Amino acid sequence: MVENKMAEDELAPDKRREELNRDEVEKALEDFKELDKFVDKGFDFNIHEKTEEVWVEVIDRQNDEVIREIPPEKMLDIIAGIQEVAGLIVDEES
Repeated sequence: MVENKMAEDELAPDKRREELNRDEVEKALEDFKELDKFVDKGFDFNIHEKTEEVWVEVIDRQNDEVIREIPPEKMLDIIAGIQEVAGLIVDEES
C-alpha cells in the first residue's frame, strides 16, 4: 500500500503544488528577497493576482531599472484572460 501511495504522489505533481498555501509562498519569497542583497542584480518576487503564479523581476541595482521579467507579466495577463474565457465557455455549456 505504501508503494501505491508513492506512485500516486509521483504521478500527481499538481497535488503537491496545491498543498502550498499562499502564506507559505509569500514567506519563501520574503526569504529570497533577503538573499538577493548579496548579488549585484536585484530580484523582486511577485504573485500574479489572477493566475496566482510567481513571477520575478530582475532589477539593475545601480538605477533600479527592471531588466527582465520571468515569466513576463503580460504573458501571465494573457493566460489569465484565456482562463477567464475558457471558464465562460464551460459555464455557457452547462
